[in-house]
Amino acid sequence: MKLINTLDYPDRYLRRMISWICRELELPVRYVLEAKFQNTSKAYSGRCYGRRILVRIGPASRYPVAAWKQHRPGNYKPALQDRTEGLVKVTAHELAHVAQRRARSRTRPGGGWGGSEAATDALAASVLENFRRQREELLQAWTPAPQTEPVAPADPAMVKVHARYERVMKYLKHWEQRCQRAQRKVIEYRKKARYYEMRYDLQRPQAAVRRRKRRAKRASA
Repeated sequence: MKLINTLDYPDRYLRRMISWICRELELPVRYVLEAKFQNTSKAYSGRCYGRRILVRIGPASRYPVAAWKQHRPGNYKPALQDRTEGLVKVTAHELAHVAQRRARSRTRPGGGWGGSEAATDALAASVLENFRRQREELLQAWTPAPQTEPVAPADPAMVKVHARYERVMKYLKHWEQRCQRAQRKVIEYRKKARYYEMRYDLQRPQAAVRRRKRRAKRASA
């Protein structure tokens, strides 16, 4: 799944949250192609595009949000106490559309794929309730552990060794990336070479000459 994140939540936090919500909805994470998280001036908003979702979350000053009911029957928006609840609820709502699409539900107005707003609101409300019951445990599991910086050795000789090691690892990563790109290029050009060999019989030039003669004979007939 491709993750595009411009929120102040870490990527690891969002990925683990999405994985948990997908388990709640019985939706394989690999079915979701892309999840994009952005800021907004409103409390929240979201969209679902097939197997891609867009979630926008507003600042903390927009919360709490009172419960309200839309004009459509069955559409109920639960109260949200803080920004984290808004993030979970909107993400669950949009992923519910994806899950309904996978289940081939066509309860949207006009018969569109992805499930109606009432159906996805009900699924998102259930996920939100489960999150509230397990909030402390889930937040602890989603929040990345602080990374500790390695302590440099006091020995000046070892300082030089560490500097050389970091330089070697940098070059190693660079050449590994170039090697991967080269392997992809080799596969690409092998396919192209195979195309020309099959299309023009480059491995069998005599067969290609005979075929061109037959074509010319049929064209002149």
